[in-house]
Amino acid sequence: MGTDSFHGVVFAILCSKPFIAYGNPKRGIARVLSALKMFGLEVRLATRAADEAPLAEPAQGARGSEG
Repeated sequence: MGTDSFHGVVFAILCSKPFIAYGNPKRGIARVLSALKMFGLEVRLATRAADEAPLAEPAQGARGSEG
């Protein structure tokens, strides 16, 4: 899943879904980056297409490895 929204990032983390957060200057990335930092997932922020490749694994969020 790819998203440029804060809520998309949070739901992906909480539901342990694989995701990529796109930096969107028009929407702002401060809240998205803040959420990613909270969970140590800054690597999930893609600023260019080449950043997407290593992000196929689900994020380990609040549900842990239950998936």
